[in-house]
Amino acid sequence: MNDCYVELELTNPCVSLLSEKDDPWIRRHFTIFASIGEKREEVGSMSVMKLSIGEVYRRRSPLWMVFDDVSAEASACYEVVFNKKGEIRRPFQDERYNLCEDLFNDFHFLERIEISEQFKGHGIAGTATRIYLENFANGEDVAYLKAFPLQFESRCEDKPYGRLFKGDERACFAKLCKYYEKIGFRRIGRTNHFFFVVDDFLGKFARG
Repeated sequence: MNDCYVELELTNPCVSLLSEKDDPWIRRHFTIFASIGEKREEVGSMSVMKLSIGEVYRRRSPLWMVFDDVSAEASACYEVVFNKKGEIRRPFQDERYNLCEDLFNDFHFLERIEISEQFKGHGIAGTATRIYLENFANGEDVAYLKAFPLQFESRCEDKPYGRLFKGDERACFAKLCKYYEKIGFRRIGRTNHFFFVVDDFLGKFARG
């Protein structure tokens, strides 16, 4: 990574305070830039939704409803991570993090991390994630990512994606999961779901 300097640039900059009428979700979209050598290039994009758990509890809103109201992807995420009572499912718990059945820290849903094909191999996705978490998360917050090779979403003509894994769908899923494991995301069993506490990821990233 010594040859690559990574920057995140907000494409929807906003600063706000939560109030009763505000959405407990904060959506952020970034353009990823990297300076490889002396040239600064646009190399990808990143989309994240952050849920204020404190705001959810303050309103006494059912957690499932908060996820269900924002998007189909968030609703599917809820079904994977939480049970019907709003408790974290056992595979997502880890005694190292002191996570109990309920979630008390903010939840970061890493919706999309896309790096252009020609810029792979520099660890940009991991660095971009680190930059986001260092600036927008607390150490005890949790983050979730579902690994999904974007090329299989590009069957829709309006979604052309440049980053391709070679092979059939199963092989591509396996390669992408291995990639996210390599950059420090905590994989849940052999699934394509990743769930981790921010400090754990940042610690692994710092150790290289």
